[in-house]
Amino acid sequence: VQTGTATAIYREPTDLWVAGFLGDVVELPGDAPAGQVRVVRPEQLRAAAGTTADLRGVVRGVRFGGADAEISVDVDGRTVTARWPSTRLPEVGDRVELVIEGPVLTLPAEPVPPR
Repeated sequence: VQTGTATAIYREPTDLWVAGFLGDVVELPGDAPAGQVRVVRPEQLRAAAGTTADLRGVVRGVRFGGADAEISVDVDGRTVTARWPSTRLPEVGDRVELVIEGPVLTLPAEPVPPR
């Protein structure tokens, strides 16, 4: 059980289950300590415009949602989802570079038992 404000729990969940309960989570490819995962929120992934990319991949899907869209990107065999403004949508098959804005969390993959 985690207590705190919705904002605090959203930004600093105790484990992967809590993170997913409060919103969408993107598990990042790459190394994480045993039993843990590296995660960000979809809104933290942006097109790398003139900056060094954190992730590179191929667009596999675009789901329009009005003001923004969910972009599914294959990164090293793992699908990551980004939320982008619908004014600059990539096409399926486009190669894209992504930058991560904000912290990458390393969380326990299994729920943390209550104390």
